[in-house]
Amino acid sequence: MVFPRRLLLDAEQVVLELHQHWRRLVLPALTLPVVAGVASYAAAAGPRASAFRLGVLGLALALVILLSVRPFLRWRSTRYVVTTRRVIWRAGSLRTGRDAALYRITDIAVERGVVDRLFGSGDLVLTSPRRAQPAGPRRRAGR
Repeated sequence: MVFPRRLLLDAEQVVLELHQHWRRLVLPALTLPVVAGVASYAAAAGPRASAFRLGVLGLALALVILLSVRPFLRWRSTRYVVTTRRVIWRAGSLRTGRDAALYRITDIAVERGVVDRLFGSGDLVLTSPRRAQPAGPRRRAGR
């Protein structure tokens, strides 16, 4: 999925467009055959009543959506974009996210564990100063 050019500022160009590492999908991918196997066994070994089998099917479908489909959609819709002026993070179908201007970033740290090193992944932590004042309106304490 390409980052929409209409969201870029004047004279801004995309340098990198990334998403989370594929190893985030290992557990959701393994969940699918496990749920299917347990549901098949429960439907075959349980009572022959169609209501029981429909219940098992409904529960299995809910587990697959919750444990496999939802993490995949979250992974697929999360984007990290580095441009010539800022770093952009967007997630979800409603495209919530954050932007940070490059000149405001004060520190960059890389966090990598043993498994991260094996897979060539890790966490990049960007630090920028917080606002000096709260973003919302100020309120005075009443009597």
